[in-house]
Amino acid sequence: MDNNDKTPLVSPVETPPAYTQQPAHTAQPGYQPQPGYQSQPGYQSQPGYQSQPGYPAQPGYQSQPGYPPQYGYPPPNSQAAPTVITALNISPPTWLGLSIFTCLFCSLPIGLAAIVFSCAVDNAYAAGDYDGAWRSSNIAKWLNVAAIICGIIVIVILATTL
Repeated sequence: MDNNDKTPLVSPVETPPAYTQQPAHTAQPGYQPQPGYQSQPGYQSQPGYQSQPGYPAQPGYQSQPGYPPQYGYPPPNSQAAPTVITALNISPPTWLGLSIFTCLFCSLPIGLAAIVFSCAVDNAYAAGDYDGAWRSSNIAKWLNVAAIICGIIVIVILATTL
């Protein structure tokens, strides 16, 4: 392209024509125009359709206030649905902290068994086996008690012999 060629690359933009106001129309037959809104131009009522009468009330629902009652239907049921109360299954204690303590400082074999049963508490509870979770919790608790008693016995024996 030559620098002396001064043809513009873009053609000038033409302005769009001015907006013309649409003529006002009256409301559709059978309907009153809403205050504050202009009617929509070009929409005619559809032939063969009458304005629909009020719908009958749905069974089980009360009519809205300000509307006449619907005849021919039984009155709505005013009784409330029965309340069902289920027992809350509380997660049993795991005794995991005590199990780790007894494993490290009291009795290693009994403490390891207590740790295994402590972990079984959460697994059984998550699976929905609430009785198994409580059973594992009780076993872990009594294994921890046994490990503490064994640890105390070992400390007393060592203290008396030295």
